[in-house]
Amino acid sequence: MKIQWLGEGLSAVPGVKVGQVSDPGNRTGVTAVLFDEGAVGGCDVRGGAASTRQFGSLDALHVHGRVHGVVFAGGSAFGLEAGTGAARFLEEHGVGLPVLPGLKVPVVPTAIILDLGAILGKDGARPDAAMGYAACEDASNRRVEEGCVGAGTGAVVGKCMGISRAMKGGVGSAAARLPGGGTVGALVVVNAFGDIVDPAGGDRIAGVRRGPDTRALSSSLDEIVDRGRLRLYGEPLEQEPESAAPTESTTLALVATEIPLTRVELTHVARLAGHGLVRTISPCHTILDGDLVVSVGTSGREVICEERLAGAAGSSARVDASTVGLVAAEVLGRAVLRGVRLARGLPGLPGLLELDPGKQRAAGEV
Repeated sequence: MKIQWLGEGLSAVPGVKVGQVSDPGNRTGVTAVLFDEGAVGGCDVRGGAASTRQFGSLDALHVHGRVHGVVFAGGSAFGLEAGTGAARFLEEHGVGLPVLPGLKVPVVPTAIILDLGAILGKDGARPDAAMGYAACEDASNRRVEEGCVGAGTGAVVGKCMGISRAMKGGVGSAAARLPGGGTVGALVVVNAFGDIVDPAGGDRIAGVRRGPDTRALSSSLDEIVDRGRLRLYGEPLEQEPESAAPTESTTLALVATEIPLTRVELTHVARLAGHGLVRTISPCHTILDGDLVVSVGTSGREVICEERLAGAAGSSARVDASTVGLVAAEVLGRAVLRGVRLARGLPGLPGLLELDPGKQRAAGEV
């Protein structure tokens, strides 16, 4: 592809800042993305187990349609509280939607993963408003930290046969510059039910293992077909105790660009970007996944269709939404691979670096 890959990840997109807070002891954390000038957005929710807050603001028909940040957190539905902390941070900094004289209401769409939390954590703590606030304090345009950090601290992949045969997931990020101008970046929390596949060669690089005591990979699809159905919520596997960590899953993704687009076009971008998940996760978008893609335009304003047709917004306006979406799919797929390649394992839950130390070099080349 005739694009230039950038090393900073999502923060390479102008107007984007990323902050993360991790709680390694409780295997959870928060990732916050803030926008200097606010943003317009869209979203595409494909999984059957999404849990979100303020996602209505990403609807193309929403009356305002502007967002000031996006928060991804662990902790299942409890982790949605992290969005409250982010909103408080933005309000204190004068950021938000003006609703009354002297009053601005920040709009912060928030989504969560079901991570290991209380199962493997030391005291069962979950992300709260304080952690969301702290993630915003950490936000900057420095290179995005990846692996077992932020909302990816407790992320796991390949969970169709339970945690004892799964592998570690994490946060991944990537960005590219288009030849005609403009940047497309992505950040993803890889907590997939399925396996991770490198589309370049079709190799399965992480996911369900053949047994608790082996590092050899199996196939989630084969395991599901052999079992005949997906494991239900709260249903223990035969070889695991009822207290075993749950296998419910979610991959959360955000793609951003400063290329001026309409809200309808950004929704189209989110849908196309989701192809990056399908290419790298197998199976993807199951009933137990809360998979979603948020897309944002950080130009500081929403363009209108007439402006797009006239090309009045400058050279980057000539890049259409389909092109942005197709590039976003490539960028997001690369971010997924980075999320697992840079994830270090836990006792009994190996990361890809433990399976193949040579992947550490490859991760830096992605």
